[in-house]
Amino acid sequence: GGSNTETPPTQPRMVLAEKGALDLLRREEILKPPVPVHDLLKQFSDVSAYANLSDQSFCCEEHSIWHVCINRWLIQRSLNYTEAHNLGHLLLNHLHFDLSRLTPSQIELLNIEANHFADNLLMPEAWICSACQKMKLNELTAHSLASLFAVTDKTMDYRLHNLGIYSPEDFYNRYRCYKT
Repeated sequence: GGSNTETPPTQPRMVLAEKGALDLLRREEILKPPVPVHDLLKQFSDVSAYANLSDQSFCCEEHSIWHVCINRWLIQRSLNYTEAHNLGHLLLNHLHFDLSRLTPSQIELLNIEANHFADNLLMPEAWICSACQKMKLNELTAHSLASLFAVTDKTMDYRLHNLGIYSPEDFYNRYRCYKT
């Protein structure tokens, strides 16, 4: 397999995850949502569907080829995030660690990095700022943003809260560019 004896990080490498996602968008010249994440994932791995009621996805390596298996029962917006998360694992070299030797907290840390990669790939802060400038910010907007970015409402809510945007005032205070 592709496992190595390298020690996984002890802290989430948020800057690395964000930079990796934004660099990929730049390299692929993707300038606005929604991100064609399935096409991106196919550049780096063999992608297939499987039927399972509990797991959303898993990755494995066979003959130096990465395989990403995605639960075919996922709705499209969940699928996009799951694929972006897996792409994060691939591009952040998480799959080179021997997963059988990692503790649950080390695995969780790698998942935090992959989620941060997915957040920045699918919902870059600058794109959210731009979209928020064009619409009044409220619960309906979070739903509209989720549609625009092709993610679930819950994922968009989480991203907005993660960016410190809970209300129009927060948006204004953060960006000084919100217009009523």
